[in-house]
Amino acid sequence: ITEVYRTTINAEYGNNSATMIIISIAVCYVAISAYLLISYGMMAISGIVGIGITGLFDLLIINFLNIQAGPAFIISVLVSLFMAVTMLLNYYKRTKEEAYNGRLIAKASNEGFRKTISTAVDSTVLLLILGIVLAVVSKESVKSFSIFFIITSIISVLFIFLLSKCLNNFLLNSNVADNNKLFNYKKEYMKDLDGHAEKEINDSVAQKLKVNKQGKKPLLFAIGGLTVALVSILVFTFTGNTFNYTNEANYGRLEIRSGVTEIFEDKGDNLAETNFVNYIEGLSDDIKVTKSWTITDQKNPYEKDKNYIYFYANLEKPLSTDSDAYDAIEAYVKQVDDQYGLVTSYTVYPGVVRGDFTNTLILTSITVGIGLVYFIIRYRYTFALSTIISSIVGTTTAFGLISLTRLEVSSSVGIGVLAGLIMTLLLFIPFGNRLRQLKNESKVKVTTFEQREEITMASFKSTINEYCISAIMFTVLLLAFIPLNSLQMAPIFIATIISLLVNAIFGILIVVPLHLWFEKTIKFNKFKSKRAELRKAKREKTIKANRNKGAEPEEIIIPGIND
Repeated sequence: ITEVYRTTINAEYGNNSATMIIISIAVCYVAISAYLLISYGMMAISGIVGIGITGLFDLLIINFLNIQAGPAFIISVLVSLFMAVTMLLNYYKRTKEEAYNGRLIAKASNEGFRKTISTAVDSTVLLLILGIVLAVVSKESVKSFSIFFIITSIISVLFIFLLSKCLNNFLLNSNVADNNKLFNYKKEYMKDLDGHAEKEINDSVAQKLKVNKQGKKPLLFAIGGLTVALVSILVFTFTGNTFNYTNEANYGRLEIRSGVTEIFEDKGDNLAETNFVNYIEGLSDDIKVTKSWTITDQKNPYEKDKNYIYFYANLEKPLSTDSDAYDAIEAYVKQVDDQYGLVTSYTVYPGVVRGDFTNTLILTSITVGIGLVYFIIRYRYTFALSTIISSIVGTTTAFGLISLTRLEVSSSVGIGVLAGLIMTLLLFIPFGNRLRQLKNESKVKVTTFEQREEITMASFKSTINEYCISAIMFTVLLLAFIPLNSLQMAPIFIATIISLLVNAIFGILIVVPLHLWFEKTIKFNKFKSKRAELRKAKREKTIKANRNKGAEPEEIIIPGIND
């Protein structure tokens, strides 16, 4: 049986793992809300309300669909929340820019929303496409991860971005809008009627990096990181295992859900678990339990006056379905079920972590390909190529670091790497939209490399702060999740952190230089300009021919006769 999802959390994550996951997400919401409120004042209240409503809807949907609030869910919520925060940060930043340029706050909000709506649409559409494709081609937990972030991304764009704008319309057309301090706007940065301000805003990140002036340093940095990753992968491939897989490939697991807990009455520490192990090992000499977990006092949705108890055991080796040990377990389950009505479901299966993790590697490649196609359709081809090359280098390096650190990998770890890649693709979207906006707003036709370089650097300067804030904020939140949850979930969060940080750093350092290099060297631009010149010459020739049509013929001068 191929398991798509389960409504209970694996016992190895802890008896209170569901509660801790909900608490972790609540902490995440509170931390994001606090940052937005401190940075943008009253403007952020709408976004905070939207985040709260989205979180509530997420939990209601989980409860309604009976979905497990496990690792796949928590990572999918982070992806959709990341998308929402990226949209809000860019919306608030554009609004603040317009306010500092002399617009009233209400009009500045309208203009900021207009400049950000393409980012919101692109982010949502990209996530929907990725979610649908990944859900179709993936399996097990990755499928549930894809379905989750399809649902949560739709809710996010509806109740965070659009609701934020509606609430701001109400707020900014009230008397509150007269006090700039409530919105954390500084008077010295606001321009007067002549377009002058006391101080200029210092975009420190963009000014310190100056990525277009670094020469070959970003390229060498990327090559160095990629080399370390590839060497690590090759060394471990030929000396052992490329990745440090969990031992699930070498053992079976027994899972039993019991509806009658009296037989395993828990009178002391782990008594129910001990009795369970003794029962199982007593069935056959070939059955040895290496590790076991127990979840007690789980509500029975069908009989409210009773509880379930869940038993999980890792067996020393996988059990073949035609083995005596398997038959013994099956006979035991049927006997106890008939006699006591004790067992309501059970499963015996070998681990499949290798196949699952390999599947995430394939899905990562598919995600990169979808990103390339979408960016080419929506943005300039040079931007699409540079961002996807950065994603390939970053994701390969992330897998190399996971191999190098010998992080224990599973399908959930693969989901973490995939999530970090998707988050970085979302970070590139505001940059791409800003490039297109500045080109469209240019008062002259953009034809030269110098013009494109100026627009590229202006776009980079306009979006880099929010890019860095989003990446750092979610890295800190993921680090905070580790002590809040079971240590069994730590590799998932660590993998997401590695993927997000590595991809984000490569994105900062090499996307702009690559984009400018493509703009300067690819001959497609020269071909287009040459074709435009030929068309212009053809038009001029046609106009001249039409102008002389019907006129009297010019005097023909023949030497010797006219003389």
